Amino acid sequence: MSPEPDAAGGEASGQLVLWLAATSLVLALSAALPVGVPGRSGVLLVAGLGVGCRPRLLHHPGIWFGLAAGFAMVVALAPDNAGNHHFLAGYLGLATGLVVGGQGAGWQAQWACNARWLLVGVMGFATLQKLLSPEYLRGEFWAYFLSLGMAGKLVFATGLWDGAVEVFRENRNGLAVFVAGDPAVGGEVVLAEPFPYFRTVVMGLTWVVVVIEAMIAVAFASGREGARWPHYLLIGFVGALILVRPEVEFAAILLALGAIVAVHGRAPSALHWVYAAGIGLCGLLSLLLQGRELGVPL
Repeated sequence: MSPEPDAAGGEASGQLVLWLAATSLVLALSAALPVGVPGRSGVLLVAGLGVGCRPRLLHHPGIWFGLAAGFAMVVALAPDNAGNHHFLAGYLGLATGLVVGGQGAGWQAQWACNARWLLVGVMGFATLQKLLSPEYLRGEFWAYFLSLGMAGKLVFATGLWDGAVEVFRENRNGLAVFVAGDPAVGGEVVLAEPFPYFRTVVMGLTWVVVVIEAMIAVAFASGREGARWPHYLLIGFVGALILVRPEVEFAAILLALGAIVAVHGRAPSALHWVYAAGIGLCGLLSLLLQGRELGVPL
C-alpha cells in the first residue's frame, strides 16, 4: 500500500478530490431532475455554497449515501432511461460513503483503490461487451450513429458540414417513415453515407474505441504508483468522448475517478488541476447543452 501523503498536502489534495467527486455526482443527479437550466443551476449553486461554508460536510458519509440513494431512485423510477453513468455514479457515492465513514489512517488509499477498480471494471466490461457483439464488430453501431448525425454532434454543430447534415436529415426522415409503417409489411430502410470514406471511418472508430478502452483498463489495473500514462489515456479518451458523443455527465464521473487515483498515486499536481478543469468544463457544457438539439434539428 502506498504511504499517505504528508499532512498538509494530503489534506488539501484529499479535500480537492472530495469536492471534484461531489461535483460530478451532483451534476449527474441534477441532470436527471425534471427541471430546466435555472433549476439545475440553483441546485449546483446551493450545493457549492453548502460545501464552501462547511467543507467538512464532504467527510460525512450521509452525504454520499444520500447521493447514491438518489441515483438508485433514478434507476428505479425510469429503468429504461437509466444510463451507464447513473450506475457508476451510484457505486462511487456508495464507495465514498463507506470510506469516509471509517476515516481510518488509510482512507485515501482505500478510496483510490476503489476508484481505480471502478475504472478498470467500467473500461474492462465495455471492452468485453464490444468484443462479444458481432453487430458492433461489423461496425453497425458507429454506422448507425454516424448516418443519423448522432455522433460527432459538437463537430457537425459548427455549421461547416452542410452537405453531411442534409444527408443526416434525409436518413432520419427515411427512418421515421419506416418506423411509422405497417410492421406486417416488413421491408428495410437504407441509410445513405453522409461523407466520403464512410466505411473506413466507421471501422476505424469501431476498433480504436475497443483498443483505447482496453488500454485504459490494463493501465489502471497495473496500479503502478506515480505512472502518468494511464491518466493521459483517460483524459484523452474523455476529450474524444465529448467531441464524438457529448455525454458530459459520464465524462465528469470518469474524470473524478481519475482524479481520486491521481491524488493518492503521487501523480504530478498539474494533473489534479487538469482533472478539475475538465470537470468544470463538463459542468458548463452540461448546462449549455441541456435541451438543445445539436447537428440536425428535427
